[in-house]
Amino acid sequence: MHCIEVQQAIVQSLAEPLAVERRQAVENHLAECGTCRSFAETQRMLDARLAAAVPSAHLSPGFQAALKKRIRRDPVSAWPDFLPDLAHLCGCVVAILLSAFLLPSYSAAVIFAGAAFTVGTYFLQAVIRSSLERVE
Repeated sequence: MHCIEVQQAIVQSLAEPLAVERRQAVENHLAECGTCRSFAETQRMLDARLAAAVPSAHLSPGFQAALKKRIRRDPVSAWPDFLPDLAHLCGCVVAILLSAFLLPSYSAAVIFAGAAFTVGTYFLQAVIRSSLERVE
C-alpha cells in the first residue's frame, strides 16, 4: 500500500473497523513507514481528545418509539412513479393528434415522426431518471 492509501485507511478506521485484509496491510505498512506511524499516532491522539472534549449525545428512551409513531402518522405523499411516463405519453399523443389535424395532407408522416420522437424522448427520459436515481 502507498502512504496516501494507508493514511486514508487510518482515518477510516477511527470511524469503523477495517476489513481484516486491509487492517493487516495497514499494520504491515506501519511497521516499515515512520511517517505513517507518526500520522496514525497523531490521528489516534486527536480522536481521543475529541472524544473526551465532546460528550456523545444520548437520546431519551422513548425517542425511537415517538419517531416511529410520527412517521406512521405523517406519511410522505409522493407522486406515483409512473406519473412522468404518463405525462410524457399524453403530451406526445396530444401533439401528434394536433399536428395530424393541422397538417392533414402529411398525417402519415406526422404520425410516424411523432411516434419516433415519442420513443426517442422516452428513452432520453429513462436515461435521465436512471442517472438521477443513482445520485440519490
